[in-house]
Amino acid sequence: METKKEQELCVKEYLEHLRKHPMPEIMDAECVAALSAIEGQYGELITYGAGLEVRLGEQERYVDYIMDIDEDSMPPLNKLWYEVDYAEYRRAYERNTQIVPCIFANVSHHVDGDDYALFWDKVLPKFLGAKRSAKLRPHLDRITAVLPAGARIKQMGTMTGRGKFDIMRIVVFFPNLDAVMEGLKAFAWPGKTESLKSAAAAWVGSNWIGVNLDIDASGVMPKLGLEIVPEWHQPILVDKVIKQFEDAGLCLPEKGTALRRWIRLKPTDSPAIYTDIAYFKLNYREGRIVEAKAYLQQQRPEVARWLRKDAYQSSERGFQNGKHQQKRTDKGAD
Repeated sequence: METKKEQELCVKEYLEHLRKHPMPEIMDAECVAALSAIEGQYGELITYGAGLEVRLGEQERYVDYIMDIDEDSMPPLNKLWYEVDYAEYRRAYERNTQIVPCIFANVSHHVDGDDYALFWDKVLPKFLGAKRSAKLRPHLDRITAVLPAGARIKQMGTMTGRGKFDIMRIVVFFPNLDAVMEGLKAFAWPGKTESLKSAAAAWVGSNWIGVNLDIDASGVMPKLGLEIVPEWHQPILVDKVIKQFEDAGLCLPEKGTALRRWIRLKPTDSPAIYTDIAYFKLNYREGRIVEAKAYLQQQRPEVARWLRKDAYQSSERGFQNGKHQQKRTDKGAD
């Protein structure tokens, strides 16, 4: 049995915090009830944070659920992310079946320089299974051989929980949009890079860009997602990103309202839990951005080192000042 440290929480404690701060704009009653299946199977599991994947433009109100857990069966990996789709945990809730998660792992933390081959040798057969590993390894070797300067493979994932047994996902981080285009061409991504560059230009800044790619036995697949990581996590700055999604028709106003409320929750519960948006993801298909997602997170203070009480207070003062200034501007215009 795991020994729980003071700063560690179990899955059930993060779920309890979620119930104390409901977001009906994002999770309807059926979704909240179905989360009990996750608590039943994983409730006592220690996790260093929990996450919610939110589809911002859909009328349906449900989330996929993410847990960050210890793992020592596949060294050098020391932790995994379990991602459970809503369809999976709802089925478990309704039929009393076992949940099968999708699994993600960090790659870049365990690679010495650009020596990915040694990491693949140690981890891939256990992570993917020997047969799938043998089919996909040549494509991974080709990708790592042509990574642009400054780019790195940050994560890998298996979609077994979705019944996709012959593919894997990688998340490649690039320093800028030009490097993304260079990399995708070198990877033989079967899409039009210039169309992607045009569609993505309005959304990516100077910060790192994460590109989600799926790989099967034939190589890199057309499906592509762009991870947009806010350079700053103060609420008033994240508000601008949310507003951009709303203006583009990629985020329903009511879901945007819920996001703004989430990033302003004060960590006053016991145990204290910080809430934030880890990143946004844009799904690209056939020349345009077709979907936006937000990845909400819950973390303990010791994990969310960058989010301190003084930073929260200063950003909250900025938000209040911004509202005050807006009122004055509106009054002056009358």
